[in-house]
Amino acid sequence: FGCFDPTSFEVENHPQLARDLIHFWIGEGKWDLLPSYLQAHLISLMPPTLREVYAVIYDEIPTDEFALLKAPTLLMYDPLTPKPAQHVIKHYQRLIPQCFSHPFTGLGHLAPIHAPDQVNPVIVKHLLAHQ
Repeated sequence: FGCFDPTSFEVENHPQLARDLIHFWIGEGKWDLLPSYLQAHLISLMPPTLREVYAVIYDEIPTDEFALLKAPTLLMYDPLTPKPAQHVIKHYQRLIPQCFSHPFTGLGHLAPIHAPDQVNPVIVKHLLAHQ
């Protein structure tokens, strides 16, 4: 991502970008196992995803800003996620004062998309506990 520029990614490249992201986050060959409706949905998410990637790479958020979070924060993750995400998870767990963590072992990085029946109840429980 050395000279990453989200504006350089034209719409016609979004299918390949979506495939590449799925291969990185979930595993090689997993894209082909996804139903076509989910592939189409993930392709449609490329514009905001590219903006998020750009922000992660280039926006400088001082880490002490996370210590100012007052709201109980739910951090959901798969412990088997790729190493870069594991480092971010551990970092957030240390920085956020009211960090509540919930692992979804084996569901992968995109669990909210492909396993909402397992993820949504955890979100609802968190929201109800911290109204």
